[in-house]
Amino acid sequence: MITLDVYVLTGCANCSYAHQLANVTAQAYPRVQVRVHDLAHTPNVPDMVFAVPTYVLNDRVISLGNPEEAALRLLLEQALAEVQGQRLGIQP
Repeated sequence: MITLDVYVLTGCANCSYAHQLANVTAQAYPRVQVRVHDLAHTPNVPDMVFAVPTYVLNDRVISLGNPEEAALRLLLEQALAEVQGQRLGIQP
């Protein structure tokens, strides 16, 4: 399973776009679990999250701030291809 976690904070100027990008991503990539975490309501924030918005793909920070949609799509496509290759027994 591929997971994209987006960390935001209520009142953050750039976080409304992060919500939009998360929604677009969830619709475009149904095989990716997209989760948005508001730090105001998230008791256990990972140490790697120190700014908002932060995008974490499979437990790895891929962007501090909002990435360009095309760049995010490329990273998701690569992750999906890697998972597909593992299912077929292909080593990355």
